[in-house]
Amino acid sequence: MDQFGGNIAPENTEDYSGKKKLILGLLAILIILGGLWYLNQSGALLGDGGFSIKRTLTEDDINLSDNDLVPAIPQVAGVEPTAQDLASSDFSEILVSYTNSGFEPREMTIFPGQTITFINSSDSKMWVASDDHPAHLLLPAFDQKKSVEIGGTYSFTFNSSGEWTYHNHVKPSATGLIFVR
Repeated sequence: MDQFGGNIAPENTEDYSGKKKLILGLLAILIILGGLWYLNQSGALLGDGGFSIKRTLTEDDINLSDNDLVPAIPQVAGVEPTAQDLASSDFSEILVSYTNSGFEPREMTIFPGQTITFINSSDSKMWVASDDHPAHLLLPAFDQKKSVEIGGTYSFTFNSSGEWTYHNHVKPSATGLIFVR
């Protein structure tokens, strides 16, 4: 008895002990589930050994095939996208690979405001410039102004409609054509 005349221990100690074990068991399960959720959210549970690897691109990663190129204009069941559609889509930047065979793709159609990134995947230097060689006066702003080695890039945003022919200033026989409509 306590000082007020009440019992200190509950009358049914078996019932109290069982509830205590149940509560502790549920608490343990919640802690384990919370820990697993946290590890999953933090990326520690990758299923591949528990860590991820980040690596830097090498020259071998730069060689692009036709399947790697982003399409200049998405084709959807005969519906032509508008310039506004393209400005708000992932088609605002297009890749052109300069290989030992020349520019790939050699010709493409884009909308004003789209950016083309030229990447040097060849064994020689690349210097992208508008025609005519050597003055580059067709679209003077479309001139890389210097050559880059393998892996180097040059990006240009075409804001004016027209047919823009271009070439590799280092190898003028390597040419391409961009239709901006």
